[in-house]
Amino acid sequence: MARFWFVLCLLSAPAWASFHFFPPTGWTDLSPGAPSENFAGLAPNELASVKHSSATFFAADLRAGDGHFRRYAVAVVYAEQEPISEGYLEAFTRGVENSGDEQVPHLIDRRVVTLKGVRCGRIVAERRDDGALRRQLSYLIPGHEGVAYLTYRMPAEDFAGEEASLEAAVLRTEGAAESSWWARTWESKQSRLTLRVGIAFVAVVLAVAYSRRRRATGRR
Repeated sequence: MARFWFVLCLLSAPAWASFHFFPPTGWTDLSPGAPSENFAGLAPNELASVKHSSATFFAADLRAGDGHFRRYAVAVVYAEQEPISEGYLEAFTRGVENSGDEQVPHLIDRRVVTLKGVRCGRIVAERRDDGALRRQLSYLIPGHEGVAYLTYRMPAEDFAGEEASLEAAVLRTEGAAESSWWARTWESKQSRLTLRVGIAFVAVVLAVAYSRRRRATGRR
């Protein structure tokens, strides 16, 4: 009977897998929990921006440093469960355009791609920051814990020489998974309650059946 309840607990508790991101070759991981030596030599303003960041992942090419992050990557995970589609990407970019930001990125490319068998969004855009044209490559990657928004930003003139390295780093990302019916259902509070009631009902039915079977076997 103990084994039955153990299996039931496993079925009723969602196991969210975490994302794991990797910096491009030659870049330095500056994410929370990265080795302390990775932060050595950062300019005070760089260190402050990293320490105050709420990003899940942050990396930069410190070889190109001049007191500012010339080339960097940042990832944030949003707690939502939606399959990536053309409609999802269109809504996402429309939200960026309507964000009220004075410098709205200029869309260059937007499409659905496959990463390790998982449908992801790939967006390339440009925007001007303090007069300098910067290009960004963004990936929207679904997983069990949500959708990761992974972005690489750099001066537009650097992009062509870095693109292959960026794509290689994206391919190393761990935790990508198609949005499942179970994950989408569990995200809803009402659905979670319904599922728990259903699981509890099944547990009671099975427990009663198990008890009756034991009594019947004992009478024999």
